[in-house]
Amino acid sequence: MFTNDPGSVYPLDEMDEREPSVVCGYDDEFPVERRERFEDMGLLAGETVRRLHTAALGDPIAFGVRGSVLCLRREDARHIRVRRVGSKDAR
Repeated sequence: MFTNDPGSVYPLDEMDEREPSVVCGYDDEFPVERRERFEDMGLLAGETVRRLHTAALGDPIAFGVRGSVLCLRREDARHIRVRRVGSKDAR
C-alpha cells in the first residue's frame, strides 16, 4: 500500500481505503479506448478519488469519484496512476 510520501505516484489498486488521492494519469500501454471510457466516468487527471470497498476475494474494487461509486477490476485499476493527498487537500 501507500508509503507516507504524499508526492509519490501509485497504481489506483494500491490505494488505502478511504484515503483521498488525485488521479495523475494512465499507463502508456493502457488501451486508449479503455482510458477514454474511464475518463467518461469521471476518472480524469486532477479528480479526487477514494477507495471505498474491496470485494471479499479482492476483485472488483469500489471507488468514489465525483459523487458516484465506480467498481473497477483490479487489472484495470492498476493502469491508473494516483497521488495521495491530505484530507484537507481533497476536493
